[in-house]
Amino acid sequence: MCSIRARIHRGHVAIYIDVSGPPLHRRGYRTAAGPAPLRETVASAVLMRARWPAMAREGATLLDPMCGAGTLLVEGAWMAMDVAPGLLRDSWGWAHWRKHDAAAWTRVVTAARERAASGAAACRCTFEGFDADEEVLDIARDNLERAGLETQVRLQRSSIEHVVPQASGGLLVVNPPYGARLGEEAEALETFGVLGETLRRSFVGWKASVLAGDRGLGVRLGIRADRKNVVHNGPIKCDLLHFEISQELVDGAKARRAQWQETVDEEPVENRIRKNLRRLKSWIGKESPDCYRVYDADIPEFNAAIDRYPGAVVVFEYEAPAEVSRAKSSARLDAVVRAAAKIFDLPVEEVVVKRRRRQRGDAQYERMERAGERLQVMEGAAKILVNLRDYLDTGLFLDHRPIRRWLFENARDKRFLNLFCYTGVATVHAAIGGARTTTSVDLSSRYLDWAADNLRLNRCSPRTNALIRADAMEWMDTAIEREERWDLLFVDPPTFSNSKRMEGTFDVQRDHEQLLSQVARLCAPGGEIVFSTNRRRFRLAESLSDTMTVEDVTEWSLPADFTRQRKAHHCFRLRPRG
Repeated sequence: MCSIRARIHRGHVAIYIDVSGPPLHRRGYRTAAGPAPLRETVASAVLMRARWPAMAREGATLLDPMCGAGTLLVEGAWMAMDVAPGLLRDSWGWAHWRKHDAAAWTRVVTAARERAASGAAACRCTFEGFDADEEVLDIARDNLERAGLETQVRLQRSSIEHVVPQASGGLLVVNPPYGARLGEEAEALETFGVLGETLRRSFVGWKASVLAGDRGLGVRLGIRADRKNVVHNGPIKCDLLHFEISQELVDGAKARRAQWQETVDEEPVENRIRKNLRRLKSWIGKESPDCYRVYDADIPEFNAAIDRYPGAVVVFEYEAPAEVSRAKSSARLDAVVRAAAKIFDLPVEEVVVKRRRRQRGDAQYERMERAGERLQVMEGAAKILVNLRDYLDTGLFLDHRPIRRWLFENARDKRFLNLFCYTGVATVHAAIGGARTTTSVDLSSRYLDWAADNLRLNRCSPRTNALIRADAMEWMDTAIEREERWDLLFVDPPTFSNSKRMEGTFDVQRDHEQLLSQVARLCAPGGEIVFSTNRRRFRLAESLSDTMTVEDVTEWSLPADFTRQRKAHHCFRLRPRG
């Protein structure tokens, strides 16, 4: 059936009539796919950008060394054989139009089938696909059979490092796993490194087009791209990198790699982590924390943080200064990952890598992967669910442990309010500490669902622990009008937000005075506010001292594993007067 679609962009509305029916990427040959399947239309666009049609006319070879379900091979073979991409489909939206000319459409389809038959007979191209997973290759074989290509495409089981082409030249095109969707980013870094070695060793004289989900990953190939395009693979913005793999290019890359390896070694990071662990030994023995930080850009050149979780390690790479090349930044990150893996006796591919960038809009909340795995950890008496892979943050801010312990110790019989509650960890501590009631407010339904799971895990009743989805600033106005009051209030706002779900923007330095003035009106007589912010150069407005008693408790609020970096957060206790 046909449908009507509307698109709003920069104040303009465009109305479209969709006459195709099902989406055009559904060609009809793929009923199953491996992990991270590439949409058929995206695969076609990749091949067009790789200039495959011109090469196909010359009878070139098309090779995919990580072919998965075979989508690139099918699309490439159909291009070479002049097969219309929708030829397998038997249903189109326009067939339901009253003025649809069925006879004319039949003639078009017949002509397309004749062109496909003659194109297949005339095609001089060869097609090769490799993959390390035999089950995925079985899926590819089924897809090739449905596409009528089971005899034209040669499939072989092989890991990327053992791929050797039969032809002396052609086009290598590949969509490797690049971390943002499939799993460990460290594994993606390793995969791109191995792919680069294979290209340099076995594909001199070839052209190559590689879809990379992150700019830093392309550097791992070790060769410089001749050109690149931006391709959107679903929600992921990818670099499509194109190479002419000549011996000169390989020799130049070898010289550059030798230079990087002379200056990037994991030993300095390894030594610093061991030193930090020795310093923290007595604290770890006394507190027995499940999660703690072992390194935080202690060596400026290795600009990352390392957090230890039960059976796991998470590396947060901070954004490198503009003067540091991508190649140097990538090599340094490799060193940090290797050091962490060695010290905690983990395979490199099991180290979780996250990249902190300047975030715009909702980017800070975007999903990174689809692993969906949660790990239960203990913090004091509280059970907390963390997710190490799916999002930039894990669901637990480790630098707030002393604050949450204080809330646990001081919440008994009090009404507790948690604004910008995130995953509700502070609320859990207050609740199991004996708070009479808790109220948690956040704009994110995902965070509130997570908070609900944390409360449920600790057997905290929803009757006395309210979760409210709302813009905190707007919600406070309503709560003030209702004359609601709380005895203990925790406020940990984002540093900056311009979420589409809120009016205007929020900047903690600019707006904190107004925020805390409103919070003070929600504070019961004798009540107390705990305010925290992660803005590095934050300065509390002096005017707040006119109406509140203000105590800077930043030094007290930093746990032992964060005292090396004293800018992790700022924390204040405030008591309204009168």
